[in-house]
Amino acid sequence: MIQSLAPLLEGCIIEQPSGWRGFARLHQATDQQRVLLDDQPGVFTIAKSKNGALAGTFIPISLIEAGCRPGTLSGYEPDPITATPSGLVLRDHQRRSVTFIRSADREWGGVLLGADPGCGKTISALQAQWLDGFLQRPGLVVGPMKCRRVWCGPRSDAFKHYGLNIMPLEGMTPDQAALQVNPHRWYFIHYEIIEAWHTTVYTALKPASLILDESHNLASPQSKRTETCLALARAAHTERRVLLTGSPIPKTRMDLWPQLAIAQPNQWGQHHSKYGIRYAAGRRESYEDGSGHFVYDGQSNTEELRARLAGIYLRYTKEMVPGSLPKLIRTKVDLPIATSAEMDEYYAIRRGGKDKLSSNVSGARLSYITDLITHLEGIKVSHAGSIVTQAAQRHRKLVVFTWMQRSAEAVVLHLKQTVIGREVIGPVHGKVSPDDRDDLALQFQQADDAVIVCTKDTMGEARNDLNTASAVLQLTLSWNPKDNIQAESRVHRDGNPNVEIESIFVVSPHTVDEMFLEKIEKKAREAATVAAADTPGMGLIADLIPGIAEGREEDLDALCALLRERED
Repeated sequence: MIQSLAPLLEGCIIEQPSGWRGFARLHQATDQQRVLLDDQPGVFTIAKSKNGALAGTFIPISLIEAGCRPGTLSGYEPDPITATPSGLVLRDHQRRSVTFIRSADREWGGVLLGADPGCGKTISALQAQWLDGFLQRPGLVVGPMKCRRVWCGPRSDAFKHYGLNIMPLEGMTPDQAALQVNPHRWYFIHYEIIEAWHTTVYTALKPASLILDESHNLASPQSKRTETCLALARAAHTERRVLLTGSPIPKTRMDLWPQLAIAQPNQWGQHHSKYGIRYAAGRRESYEDGSGHFVYDGQSNTEELRARLAGIYLRYTKEMVPGSLPKLIRTKVDLPIATSAEMDEYYAIRRGGKDKLSSNVSGARLSYITDLITHLEGIKVSHAGSIVTQAAQRHRKLVVFTWMQRSAEAVVLHLKQTVIGREVIGPVHGKVSPDDRDDLALQFQQADDAVIVCTKDTMGEARNDLNTASAVLQLTLSWNPKDNIQAESRVHRDGNPNVEIESIFVVSPHTVDEMFLEKIEKKAREAATVAAADTPGMGLIADLIPGIAEGREEDLDALCALLRERED
């Protein structure tokens, strides 16, 4: 039992289990103790009930037993079943993840698995569901639209390794008949339409299991998608909830609450306010300063939160499983073009961006950074031919990412002229249909010697077919390090047959490229030391680490501040 909770339970008799799933009942609790306990998220008191069985003060079992479960990957024993029904052998870290997921029985409610892209979270989740019989019962996968192809279709892990046909639900107009056509009773729905389909899924499907992919998309407790997922997680028919995220670095503690509440809806409170008061130093502002609103901008009860998270949140990085993935070698290739007359316009954009940097409109600041990246790539693509050619000659299979469509077209044209005897696939960009993208990715996967050229927005995420390459080259870096690492992870991921993977970044000195690379290197250093990181308020069982806020305006603000400093 966690130390900070022990004084509150002194003199109490704990009845376990109680009449409430996932809760213990406390007998002989004094009024004072009840008041204190009511400040805990998910704790409640019922004065009367018809049969008396549900009267009393109830506390989540996970809070009582907090700290009794391992908080790290190595603390879980590998699941004894080593392979999928298809014969695919799971790696050690995947089998440990399966053990973690399977610990989520009806009382624990669910889990949050946060691991780097490419660690095989999808197969771990499916394996755990298969072993516990959930694949034979109705189930629902919820995720971004880009993840649909990961879960649906004949090339998905679900179909290849478990014979499970997960069908997609589409459109804003729910069709109950669509839930009757799949004998496997498993469906995928994306976050943008989950609210419209909620009632139909609730009444016609009644999923016993929920898998929420890229669950960091649910960081806002006020969003409709979060409210809908919370309602599905709290439904009586839902027995297991598995949340998966490859970007598990929340900006604040409050970003964690929706994911925790969905995974364990009976144990983290019905509203984010109690969680915020308990763990994020929540306080009510004065009416003079803040109209009396609650703010949650601090850290409190860190030891208690760390202990509670050990029972629900497992976080690990690629650096923690070095023997399970190919060795990653990051290479920076300088492309000096600072003396080129073409750079004059680039510097003119930088000088003209001061007004946008000081603007309060985040769109204006983002537009400025995009202008810099776009113009810089236009210059780089005319000078980087030899770099791309050399990379293609060193590696039998190479993936090249660009920012713009016209850059991808130019790279393909250059490669076809300079790389003889090598299949050049692409360009793959936004005008290529999703089905054609699948065909081109499969063509690359099956080739012995090939180069594929893609834009980041079409193939940089949720694409696993590129993992036969031994190298990935990014002609242009994104301002958000997540995008660069996601692109890198299309190649550096579970299932890649190569011993080493080279990740090549083409960097032009004295431009924004250097700043973007610094952010990537910083993130890599943080990931390598995540197990030891314990900064107050951030180092929670190796799940939160100080660093980049992924995809958030605050990160854009920090980047603009750096740009302003360098311009000055």
